[in-house]
Amino acid sequence: MLLVKQNVLKSCVKLAMPVLVTLVAMPSNASVVTGASPAGYLNMLISLVAVLALIFFLAFVAKKLKLGPANQQGVKLVANLTLGTKERVVVIEVEKQQYLLGVTAQQINLLQKLPQNITKTPLTKSVTNQPFDITSLLNKGKK
Repeated sequence: MLLVKQNVLKSCVKLAMPVLVTLVAMPSNASVVTGASPAGYLNMLISLVAVLALIFFLAFVAKKLKLGPANQQGVKLVANLTLGTKERVVVIEVEKQQYLLGVTAQQINLLQKLPQNITKTPLTKSVTNQPFDITSLLNKGKK
């Protein structure tokens, strides 16, 4: 999965590379560099907008592909429930075993090792086939 994401990111960079090469290879003269003419200001503004657009595009792609330190091999986020501004309850899967964790700004606590793995089911109109509800796990431990 990570290899596919890296290949997509590489192809996006390959698409953006001709734009960067064109911007870098633009002819420049002393008046453009010093900014003495309106054309110099326009060239500088266009270059700035192009670089900022490229940065935002690559950040968007990285966010959509979920690239970063949170994407580790062997650890998978199954469910996530926000309880407050800095408090969450998450279900993670490590080596086919799932754990319910309480996450705050200061610490992470193991709330429960789940006896059976949960899966996300698509929403249906059937009353008997209810989707997974993380609050039911929290209430289950209080009984």
